[in-house]
Amino acid sequence: MPLSIWLAIFAGSALILWAARSSEASFSSPTSSEPSSEPAIDTAELGDSEASVYELDAPDFGREIPSPGLAARFELFPVALFTPPPATLAVDTSPRMKLAGLADRLPPWEQEIIVETATRKGVDPRALAAVRLQENGGPGREFGVLSVPAPTYQAQADVAANSLVNAERRYRDATGLSPKDGAGTYTPEFWRFFAARWAPINAENDPHGLNRYWLDNVIAFYQGSSYLA
Repeated sequence: MPLSIWLAIFAGSALILWAARSSEASFSSPTSSEPSSEPAIDTAELGDSEASVYELDAPDFGREIPSPGLAARFELFPVALFTPPPATLAVDTSPRMKLAGLADRLPPWEQEIIVETATRKGVDPRALAAVRLQENGGPGREFGVLSVPAPTYQAQADVAANSLVNAERRYRDATGLSPKDGAGTYTPEFWRFFAARWAPINAENDPHGLNRYWLDNVIAFYQGSSYLA
């Protein structure tokens, strides 16, 4: 074979080898001048997390999270996708009292207000629920409060609970007895004392004489209700 052909083959092989190595170096070199098409990880956005651990913590759940670069994506995303929520997102599981029995006729949101209000005022939640069930008033008169402005459900509940608190004090002063028995339940005598002021028979605002049923009904609602701690 002529020498010129051997030289041409050698030169072509060298050119191909040089091109391959040059291409590999430009692809893997971290100092390449070509701009990357993938956004870099913003380590400042990750907070206290290490740049090598891409975790989803609680503050990031409601906003967009920066994407890692192409080389990091396959290593980091499995950690992010299977990282359990932090303890700060735990649901409140503290015990709450729940009304039961006849008082459970009331919708849950009413029961919650009644229990919270009664507990805050220091009265029996069943008693406040019994007044609500007996009065059964519409908006702005749910607990039968008409003597003072109480346009909301919460305001009605507050006034009724305050009335029970004041009745307990007046009953002790008038009789020297506790309004509650040994089990912490309001006695029928206390309810009679309370009804004489709250729903007096032959009252001017009771033209149909319905107050004569008030005492027996409220006691039935009270004794037929319970609450679970």
